[in-house]
Amino acid sequence: MPTSDEEAVLRVPAGEPVFDLKRIAFASDGRPVEYARGTYRGSYFLWSYRFKVPE
Repeated sequence: MPTSDEEAVLRVPAGEPVFDLKRIAFASDGRPVEYARGTYRGSYFLWSYRFKVPE
């Protein structure tokens, strides 16, 4: 559930959940090269990811 600050900034109605998405991207040698964090209204977003899995 959102914090009071997130409710205010995102204009989230009472009782609406949010997504807290955290992602780390790694280089082929295992070094982290990107970190991203976002908070999104649950009723506004849908994610779909496709990953090619190395053999």
